[in-house]
Amino acid sequence: MGLVFKDGQWTLEKATNPTISSSLGNVEDQTGAYIPALTLSSGASVLTTASNTTSGAVTVTGSTTVTPSVPEPAAGSITTVIHTATKDGVETALTFSVGKAGAGGSTYNVTMNEVDLTDGSWTLYDPDGLVDTITFSAGFNTITWNVLAAGSVDYVWDAGGNHRAPRWYKALVLDGTTVQNDKFLAFTSVIENDPTVNDFNQEAVCGVCISPNTTDLFTVDGSGGFFSKGTGSNPAYGTWQYASSTSSTGLNNVRGVGTVLRGGLALGSGVYHAINSSDETLTAGSRNSNLYNITASAQDSYIMVGFGAKSSTTTITAGDQQKISFKYYAVSYNI
Repeated sequence: MGLVFKDGQWTLEKATNPTISSSLGNVEDQTGAYIPALTLSSGASVLTTASNTTSGAVTVTGSTTVTPSVPEPAAGSITTVIHTATKDGVETALTFSVGKAGAGGSTYNVTMNEVDLTDGSWTLYDPDGLVDTITFSAGFNTITWNVLAAGSVDYVWDAGGNHRAPRWYKALVLDGTTVQNDKFLAFTSVIENDPTVNDFNQEAVCGVCISPNTTDLFTVDGSGGFFSKGTGSNPAYGTWQYASSTSSTGLNNVRGVGTVLRGGLALGSGVYHAINSSDETLTAGSRNSNLYNITASAQDSYIMVGFGAKSSTTTITAGDQQKISFKYYAVSYNI
């Protein structure tokens, strides 16, 4: 904020928030130094700081540059990396968790990766321009919709037709390697809806897919955790298999924990637990995809987070919102 002489008079202009994005996001098992490429708004400066759960404060090489270097965390620890952009006294910060697997490649009570769809690591695919804005705060992503005047099965994740609902995606990278669908992969997600945001009959998914930027559901080949809720009904959590789902609806459902097993060029199967506020399982279930040889050869896998409508008759008013927390953890196996 400052005084600017314009049109023969002094005017008080308010400073705007600087923008910052990163080429890298959260990493569950970092190998070597963590070196993101940052993009800043014009005139902004940047400072990167880091702290490790085992060793405390971490020295960042090039901390005031757009290519800072953060040392590889010790096995079994997590380094929190904060990039802060500053312009005209106003700050914008990005925070990422960079982990390292424990000895033997396994960990106990592992910290899951939190999904922040605004952190610069995710790409939006929105074929019909339905997303107005996306924000992130206190662990929850809030999407504000443009109008969906006519309902369609194309915006329902667990139904036939096409996948035209908006989704964010990024490559599924473990130990610096993009996981392909011939490798056996266990992907666990945790989905938690904010029940105070109840604007329309909604759905959401968090899982793995093959081609996230297409509308053909048999090309997307997605599976993962599933959430749905009607405005007048209780939340449901479950597992999603490309164009179908199995879920449990309940008054005390707070979160859904789901795991899908994929690999060998097959889409695989999923299991889930619907849990309460004390992390006690209320119900559980499973669903098979019955899809094998989904690609002729190995292809890259992607993490995908999708928002959508609960039924083919659901319409959405401009300004309607969904507010949901997503977490995930993935393990690829050498069988």
